[in-house]
Amino acid sequence: MRRFSISPKIADLKALAVIAISLGVFISIAAPVRAESGSRVVAMQARVQSNIRVAQEYINRKEYMKADGFLKALGGQGDLVDYLSGSQKLTVEKLRNVVKAALAGRTEIAPRLKKSDELANAGRNTEAKQQLLAVRDSEYLTEMERGWIVERLGTLGDDVKTETNVAPQPVPVAESVPAKVVPAETVPAETVPAETAPAETVPAETAPAKVVTKSAVADKQEAEDSYIKVVAQRRGRLRSYTKAVVDDSVAKATKFRLSKEYDQADISLDAAFSTVDKNKMLLGDALYREYLSQLTKLRNDIGAERNADIVAEEEKARTDGIKLADKLRIDIERQRLESVKDYMERARAFAEMQQYEESLGQVDQLLAIDPIHTEARILKGVLENTVRWRQQLETEKRKDREEMRLLNRATEGEIPYEGEINYPDNWVDLTARRKSEGFINRDPADAAVYKLLEQVVDLSALTEETTLEEAMNIIQNVVDPPLPLVTNWNDISENAFIEKDKLIGISGQGLTSVTLLTGLERVIEAVSAAGDDLSKLAYVVDKGLVTVATQDSLPTEYKPIVYDVAELLSAPSTGQGGGGYGGGGYG
Repeated sequence: MRRFSISPKIADLKALAVIAISLGVFISIAAPVRAESGSRVVAMQARVQSNIRVAQEYINRKEYMKADGFLKALGGQGDLVDYLSGSQKLTVEKLRNVVKAALAGRTEIAPRLKKSDELANAGRNTEAKQQLLAVRDSEYLTEMERGWIVERLGTLGDDVKTETNVAPQPVPVAESVPAKVVPAETVPAETVPAETAPAETVPAETAPAKVVTKSAVADKQEAEDSYIKVVAQRRGRLRSYTKAVVDDSVAKATKFRLSKEYDQADISLDAAFSTVDKNKMLLGDALYREYLSQLTKLRNDIGAERNADIVAEEEKARTDGIKLADKLRIDIERQRLESVKDYMERARAFAEMQQYEESLGQVDQLLAIDPIHTEARILKGVLENTVRWRQQLETEKRKDREEMRLLNRATEGEIPYEGEINYPDNWVDLTARRKSEGFINRDPADAAVYKLLEQVVDLSALTEETTLEEAMNIIQNVVDPPLPLVTNWNDISENAFIEKDKLIGISGQGLTSVTLLTGLERVIEAVSAAGDDLSKLAYVVDKGLVTVATQDSLPTEYKPIVYDVAELLSAPSTGQGGGGYGGGGYG
């Protein structure tokens, strides 16, 4: 019974393929590190991309343990995890999920293959077949494992209880047609289960043996030859297809390489690697090595060229940055010199027009650009002294003017007017000014209420059908904050015979832009009884409240008014004394 194993030749081929791939990975990783010795970040990112590509390649080859090793370097505490981009992290997570599912799926394959061998050795071929059929269609089988399972299924027959390695006894045949005994490896002998017939040869009279004629053997041999031809044709087609894919991928990768599209070149090579790996068993050792070597060399060359381009781009960027910095420095120096020249010219122009403060402002701006400018520092000192001297001169002139004005006022006070009380010539203006100044020493709470009453409001909500209570609520809430309004309903009802539901009888159409005080007065006037002062309604502002009641019940409102009476306190001039009279009198 043949067991599942890997021949030394295939094992050596697999080891060489792994070594070649590892060398390719090492070269693709080491090349960026050497080229990018001055840029660790670029080198580490190149390693990240290479690890992802190698892990994907091992997944395509169904070598999930090796793929898992590369993915571990890209996650957890690996030294490459800090250099993963957002999209690369998503790719690594997807690959890790694929590997995890594959490893879990492959845990069922090995036990079933082992169980199939044990059942086949025990002659239980049907059960052995069932074990192989259970894993034959698994997506996690390698091509070699799948081919072995298919071959194994073809060699297993029905259940037998005899040793399968023992050749069967010769079977009797008819005299006219000599029978040909077929070896056990080619055509299994017809056997009888142990429970129905013994293992000895059954006589022809009791149990006629199955006769294998020459024509049947020839037909079987012809069918086998036909199947071999079909397999050979299929193998030739797959080899041609693989060669076409490799040639096309190499051509595309070369084209992308010339146009500096290295990522597209890698994608083209990945397709070729996948096809070669998938058809590894049909290509044979020589073709597989040839294609793998050709693709690996091209990938390493593209990686080296990519790294060289990165170094060249960084060098160009550094050179361009130096040139740009030099140009900016020259432009800034030129602009600085032009600004210094312009500020100095404007400062001189303002000084010539005796606008010394404006000239000093220009000098200050110049020194902000060039603090050690000698001429500007000298000019600033001169301008500061000039400005101070002009300010002092202006102060002296103002002092002289005020002294002259005061002397004239004192002289006017010595004029001997005929009356005892002298009114100033501008007494009309003084009176108007006092009226505009209003009240003084008003309570702060009352002042706040008057401020609300002076606001312009819209009382168009008032209608002729509005009751007095509703009108008071509208007036109270039309401003923000609400007016502190108190209505003495008991006093109004008992003394003025006015109830809350009395209609005000006026429309608010004409009160769309009036002060709140005016609106309150119009409503009070509308509901008050005509001709009777005792029943008339009124309001008063006292202690921060507006109280509405009958006029007789409201407290008297006193308004303190202060007048300037300084001119009334001076005694009339007698015409005696000093001044123009020299201190003497008339006699």
